[in-house]
Amino acid sequence: AGLRHQGPRLYERLPEAGDGSLGLKEPWGLTELGKLIQDFVSQQFVAAIAGFNEQIRVVVELLGPLDLYTAFAEFFHGLAGRGLPVCRPRIVEPGVRTLDVKGACNPLLAGRTAADAVVPNDILQSPQTNLFVLTGANNGGKTTFVKTVGLIQLLAQKGLPVTAEQAQVSLADGIYTHFVAPDDITKGEGRYRNELRRIRQILERATPFSLVILDEPCGGTDHQEGQRQSLVLLRGFHTLGAATYFTTHMHEVAAAVEAGEFPGAANLRVECRREAGTLWYSYRILPGAAGRSYGEEIALEMGLVEQEVLGIIRARATEEGYQELLRPTIARMSKEVDSA
Repeated sequence: AGLRHQGPRLYERLPEAGDGSLGLKEPWGLTELGKLIQDFVSQQFVAAIAGFNEQIRVVVELLGPLDLYTAFAEFFHGLAGRGLPVCRPRIVEPGVRTLDVKGACNPLLAGRTAADAVVPNDILQSPQTNLFVLTGANNGGKTTFVKTVGLIQLLAQKGLPVTAEQAQVSLADGIYTHFVAPDDITKGEGRYRNELRRIRQILERATPFSLVILDEPCGGTDHQEGQRQSLVLLRGFHTLGAATYFTTHMHEVAAAVEAGEFPGAANLRVECRREAGTLWYSYRILPGAAGRSYGEEIALEMGLVEQEVLGIIRARATEEGYQELLRPTIARMSKEVDSA
């Protein structure tokens, strides 16, 4: 039996589904019902909203930014709820050229790590001292720190909270970064040429009111050449006066800063020490030069000192049966592994 209606029957009841639900259909497709809906839309609905076209357009344009800022609000509210520091930064004019942050945390790290595992650090730059050379062990937190500086500057300039106890931020006219990028063979340039090209672009754009972050530049060539070029770049950015953070394993560069060659520069280091044969990282940023990068200790932890490297080679050769193919020098040194 169908639904009763005066005039043509618009719907039929479909057989009950397995879950007991019912459905309806039109015997002749969407002819009658479609006409009713079409008439309603064209004559009443469209006419009703026609006078609000401009308001609707504005609302639609705001949906994207509203969604973005809602997501940010939820993100920072979640961080604060977990006990992480979140504050509204005090924004000052570009001419002040300062970044003064207490207890800064990397917002990306804070969002993915337990609150008690996030180590806060202070940031303090002024027109008198705003070029910083960071040295210290791998995995000690150099790159995380300079990314924290950049993210706090960016968030503050976008009118957003920052992950810190308190912050005073001068507006920057640009944020320029250099991080190690993979080789791009399509451009016909290796790592070092790519590094220098990107740094040149920064020099052509940055002003004394900019923030520049250089993460281990000049590492694509030999140590002495990289050291000399690093000092050339430091002289350039020191002359420019842009706030600059320069991470490196070239301790001669930090020594030049320590010797007073750059009056507006200061050394920073990641805290690291060796305890009971194991490297201990605090992830704190301290004043001064590190002096060393603990590369040998890290190789020891990773099992890549000379004896272990040769042991791996010999064990694999024995397993696969190609001991006789090992070169004499390696075979001879492998015997030393046995006697060690």
